[in-house]
Amino acid sequence: RIRRRPGAVMPLPLDTSFAIIGAGAAGIWSARTLRDAGYRNIALIEAERAAGGKCVAVEVDGKMFDTGCLAGSRADYGQVLALAATHGTGGVHFNVTHYSLERGRRERLLTWREQLRLYRELLTCARLHFLEWRGIRRGEMTGLSDELCDSFAAVVERHGLQTVERKIRGMFIACGFGCPADLPAAYAANYGSPRMMRSETGLFTWADGAQLMWRREAAALAARGVQFRYDTRVTDICRDGPVQLVTDDGAVITADELIVATDPSQLSLDATAAERKVFSQVRHVDYRVMLCRIEGLPADAVPTMHFIEDNLVCGREGRPMALFRRHPGLDVFAVYVYGAGLDDEALAANLSRDLAAIGGRLAEHLGTTRWGRYFPHFDCDGLRGGALDDLRALQGNRHTAYVGELANFAILPRIMDNVELTIRRLIAGELPGQRAS
Repeated sequence: RIRRRPGAVMPLPLDTSFAIIGAGAAGIWSARTLRDAGYRNIALIEAERAAGGKCVAVEVDGKMFDTGCLAGSRADYGQVLALAATHGTGGVHFNVTHYSLERGRRERLLTWREQLRLYRELLTCARLHFLEWRGIRRGEMTGLSDELCDSFAAVVERHGLQTVERKIRGMFIACGFGCPADLPAAYAANYGSPRMMRSETGLFTWADGAQLMWRREAAALAARGVQFRYDTRVTDICRDGPVQLVTDDGAVITADELIVATDPSQLSLDATAAERKVFSQVRHVDYRVMLCRIEGLPADAVPTMHFIEDNLVCGREGRPMALFRRHPGLDVFAVYVYGAGLDDEALAANLSRDLAAIGGRLAEHLGTTRWGRYFPHFDCDGLRGGALDDLRALQGNRHTAYVGELANFAILPRIMDNVELTIRRLIAGELPGQRAS
């Protein structure tokens, strides 16, 4: 049920038409949210040949390997797991180990003394989250505390959170979110709640790859009348009157409302000066996922993520951060690395050297997924300058709403929360641009 708030315009009528650019998690969840609210005229335009966005999986030896979205925490992914269960793609637990290149072996991440220190630091994190840090809300980040605009590394040093940083940096850095010295603390705080950081026992990956979940959800939406146009790129956007999208096959798609569910800085948008100012501040990460056959490492009875602790620090770009044996019994690993402008041959050479240090051998490089513009976000200067607040002010202007990772954070539960919040405001006429008009 939609309730009007002071200053809101009339809710959008049910015959409103929507064009959604991007059939990744944000785009599909936008369509699902609109369809559940009773809207029927919904079209999704996707440049790739299948739904899923960064939730991409490839097949090797008859098994699926994720090369984008790779894992989650049961403490935080309840809604995602419920969706996965609906489509028969439930989560599978995986273990975590930690390698030292210097010592050439697996080691415990924390000693018992450091474990005690971790709990003390988690109390500090809880105090900061609930009493001092502002602006991290369910569904969006806006009005951030000044400290959250500092780098994650600076906040760790200021509050003595070195053990917390060691605890979360494996999943955080290896998942493509950048170096703590460069990344604003707001993203790390949004990623990790004290409950999430306390344990690794709730980590999971998808049984058949995350993409299958979104492909099945897309199929279910298509059966409910949502239109999907795959393998179609939007080459021009005009929003002077009704929204018009021109595609690479010459088609013109007209809609009442546009929902941008992809990185807006990469679109051919008829941007205003205010939009250009915001989008010019978007930063990305050169992230690569290599699929390799690796020999010589100990067998794993369950799916296991092996972090190489020496490489989970700034200045080690181009070196493998984690090796994920997704399917026990196979010698195929997903290897996560920042590209640092290197080619595949140089990255494979770095991998070979580091594997030799821990008793492994690179038997075959099967291929690399190159995410040249991974994790769209704002840097510390952008957040201090109010980039997220400026993005929020654009919402609803010229019949356009922006959803997904840029407005919040690039993990599935944050994306889905942002979609639900933004779509709810859109159909209630409560976005800032709608009120201004």
